[in-house]
Amino acid sequence: MLRTKPVKYLYLGLLIISIIGIVIGSFYDYEISSVVYKKDANFSLFVASFHIMFDCAFYNVFFGALIGYGVKKIDKKQGLNVLWIVLGTIGIIVFSYMSGTSIFSSNGIFKYYNPELHINLIVEILIGFVSIIGYGLIGFFFVTKYLNRKNILLFLLLLGSFMLAYFAVTITKEFFVRPRYRIIIKYEDSYNNLFHNWFEPFKDFDYFKNLGVNKENFRSFPSGHTVTSSFMCLQMVYLPKLIDKVKTSQVVLFLFGFISLFVLIFTRINCGAHFLSDCSFAVAIGVIVTYICDFIFYKKIDSISE
Repeated sequence: MLRTKPVKYLYLGLLIISIIGIVIGSFYDYEISSVVYKKDANFSLFVASFHIMFDCAFYNVFFGALIGYGVKKIDKKQGLNVLWIVLGTIGIIVFSYMSGTSIFSSNGIFKYYNPELHINLIVEILIGFVSIIGYGLIGFFFVTKYLNRKNILLFLLLLGSFMLAYFAVTITKEFFVRPRYRIIIKYEDSYNNLFHNWFEPFKDFDYFKNLGVNKENFRSFPSGHTVTSSFMCLQMVYLPKLIDKVKTSQVVLFLFGFISLFVLIFTRINCGAHFLSDCSFAVAIGVIVTYICDFIFYKKIDSISE
């Protein structure tokens, strides 16, 4: 899929842009953030709280359709179709968790203005479920009829590449302890040289831990929000393959996702949650993982007869 023109060039262009962003950020992260950052950036905080609802749309439509497909075909190959129902249900639960925890995360608008706010995990999941269940219902009632063996496997390829990239970003955060810009601004008068580049190890986390500063404020690199949003951009080009009725140009779909990704990156810098290099690195991870998974598996999936 990604070996065809012009999709290959769109992905290559996005990778080049992300590499340029990493290079520029490596030299000017602090200066860029000092210009873009705005305290009480409500729009950016709102996006941080609710972006996952929109990024989950792509997956939850197909989780819902997968459940519908399993129900519709339950009398044929019962074991396999039960698997589709179970997988679709687990997917909706997992993304409900992601959506709910995003809404009430320390980076979101609710805890920004009320740091002591505590929401039970079960309640978070239920709220997340309510926020995204509409996508699943759309898939169940309107997309099921378009599913076949080939595009189910293609969807699982996209889901797998997303989960792999998200896992890579999460693991990387554990090894690169980097203060967020808003924490730097808060403590710069009492702590010198708090800013650290992404490739420089930060050794004084215990100092801030003793002050009661949440560890989440030292997980700036790379950006989890951005890798999630980048997949909405990267995987838009697959829609015509997944749903025959989608006749829109792959370039148009990609550009729609690219604009959404650009807005998300701006909001992450604007609210002091990430630096340019954090976001650019996340985009690069998304592009590379998607391309590798596509290169290994797509041709095999596309050769399957429906």
